[in-house]
Amino acid sequence: MSTPEKDKKLRGTTPEALQAIKLIEIAERLGELTKVQEETLKHVRETTPEGLDFPIDEQTVTSVTTVKFEDNYPYRKLRSVDFFNKGPDTVYVRINEEGKEVPLEAQEHIAAVRPRATISYVILRVDSGSSATVKMVGHV
Repeated sequence: MSTPEKDKKLRGTTPEALQAIKLIEIAERLGELTKVQEETLKHVRETTPEGLDFPIDEQTVTSVTTVKFEDNYPYRKLRSVDFFNKGPDTVYVRINEEGKEVPLEAQEHIAAVRPRATISYVILRVDSGSSATVKMVGHV
């Protein structure tokens, strides 16, 4: 807190003024600590699962189906989604605009997990002339 140069400058300063200087330094440090604490709390809230599961209506896919979680139940972004393909054909799953489709065979289960709640929608697609029923469970 104090350095030899500061000590030289403060010689001859009244005790009240010294006290005011120290209180200002303490207030500045408390402000810095408060900012760090707020950032830490925000990070913990974003990365800690709430432990809530949301069953999402079954989707019968005959071409391309988009399921938007913020516009429909559960009305929020998800941190993970479990996909269950009841068949009879393969369905291709894409999360948000990630660009890669993951094939989900009939009677297969996969999960998409993110460190934060960033999944706002999924796109389900089947090949032409095919169909599949997909059950999903979202987690926040």
